[in-house]
Amino acid sequence: MQPKPNRWAFAITIPLGVLMVFVLAAIQIPRSTEPASFVLGQASAWGMMPAVAVALLVFFLPNRVPWWLYGPAVIVGAAGLFVLSSFGPNAEPTASGRTEERAGLQLPATSGDWQLDRSEATKRHFEAQKTRARSELGDDVTIVAGQYLHGDDHTRRMGFSGVVTQPGTGLDDEIKDSPSRATRNYMAGAGFDDIDYFDAGPQGGALACGKGSTGQAKGVVMCTFTAAGRQGTTAFTPGTVTVEEAAELTREFRADVEIPG
Repeated sequence: MQPKPNRWAFAITIPLGVLMVFVLAAIQIPRSTEPASFVLGQASAWGMMPAVAVALLVFFLPNRVPWWLYGPAVIVGAAGLFVLSSFGPNAEPTASGRTEERAGLQLPATSGDWQLDRSEATKRHFEAQKTRARSELGDDVTIVAGQYLHGDDHTRRMGFSGVVTQPGTGLDDEIKDSPSRATRNYMAGAGFDDIDYFDAGPQGGALACGKGSTGQAKGVVMCTFTAAGRQGTTAFTPGTVTVEEAAELTREFRADVEIPG
């Protein structure tokens, strides 16, 4: 006689969900730039959410689903969440398997079609910005900041600010632990919570971009790249680039702004 589904719902799905947590964590930890504890938390959601959902569905709707489908439903659900989180458009970058080299930052005179704005008003603005940043970050960082104008169309502007960290400092340790999390934290602090990760290019690390929706950031497209010992941010005039275009421009600009550390 077949057992009642509502009797076996939790007995089958919950242990299987726990098993999926450890299986998915074992797959993701070597790939992720995040700490193992963070990845285990992610895997707990991937494995347990489908297990609980299936158990509750079967418990409250008995005899609707054959008991032998409980397990496959949990496995498919957990695998689906894993794939969406790990390979979807908002997935954080995974570990590259190589040691990234430290690098410095500079303000090149030109980068592609962009030219450094050398006006006195712009210099004063960014010097004040650097002073504020240094008061927050301390004297253990090197700060560069400036504005770039696009060709003959000076209504298109790209602001750039970057920091080079010293080994052993708080920000340097945060970047070392997880470039992707350091990128996310910086952008969230600037009011950009809805971000997409992009290929960071040959320099490695993490690259994320987003479009501001409130306050002074409304309409501004901003990108931040983070790698060993440095973090840089570009911000584009509202309405001049898409998020995808900003990511590509930032990748190209990064090749000119980074110098051997």
